[in-house]
Amino acid sequence: MTSTAQSQSSVAPSWRRISESHLRIAERVFGHLTIAPRPVLTLDCDTLTTRRRLDLGVLPRGTRSLAELRDWLLEHPKAYLARDIVWREVTVRARAGEQGWTTGAVGLAMPALVRSARYYADGYRGEPADIANEILVGFLSALTSRDLEVERPALFVKLCWAAWRAGRAFRLGEDVEIPVPEITQTSDGSKPASCAPREPFGHTDLLVHRAAALGIVDHDDVDVWIDSRLAGKTLALLAAERAENFDALRMRLARADTRIAAAIEDGLLTSELAVSVAARAQGQAPKRRAGRAAAGTAPARRRRVAAPGPMWALAA
Repeated sequence: MTSTAQSQSSVAPSWRRISESHLRIAERVFGHLTIAPRPVLTLDCDTLTTRRRLDLGVLPRGTRSLAELRDWLLEHPKAYLARDIVWREVTVRARAGEQGWTTGAVGLAMPALVRSARYYADGYRGEPADIANEILVGFLSALTSRDLEVERPALFVKLCWAAWRAGRAFRLGEDVEIPVPEITQTSDGSKPASCAPREPFGHTDLLVHRAAALGIVDHDDVDVWIDSRLAGKTLALLAAERAENFDALRMRLARADTRIAAAIEDGLLTSELAVSVAARAQGQAPKRRAGRAAAGTAPARRRRVAAPGPMWALAA
């Protein structure tokens, strides 16, 4: 009995401390606002279906609490259109200042926010609740930002990326490098073996930005690659949004996949490149653009994104 209690206490502290954060408080309030039999935060899915001219079955029928819709969206991870519709409605109400809807947006995103908090709390020597709080601040800042385009697809993804990056920025800022003396030989007199450096990127979207910075893929293809490979949007939808030829877009992304995979295998995205390698990679970009122009394919329209910070060569 004692050993079991000790075992549980050894694995629980990290989440227990996160659960004391503002995220956990927001989850409790969200629970009170969505509890049956008379939840406060509800959406009339039938009205949304009519107003948005959706096909029947895109959204569940009837009036649903946000807690029910959260469960439904978790059970239907590929219901991208339904997710966009729900998130637009919740975001508009939250930004309009309707009572309780900011908490509703946080509660709807809670599974993703908690995953981010757990990820960055792993191995953190400080207070994990601070990381969870920063993630919440990042999410709320994005939710209220003037630059947020509510009617654009993948709204939920954009909000969660903002929260993820806020947690990462805090974790990187709090981690302190501890200097250690250089080891020139081991106790038996032999030279120490080398080890691989820590990977300088934190997530896949950061890696593809680095690939673009090094000329491995075109800058014009970064946003559409992220929307397709990470946000899960279909190529048909992306081609229609960008007024591009579907087959040309498909082949371009396939080539980007191949180049990124080869670059990872060669170590080009996990270590500092020699100047000659970077110059050669950069020199390939004009040739690809010239080839695309000769084929009569218009370049992708680039979305306005925040200017990359100093770590994006590549970090976050």
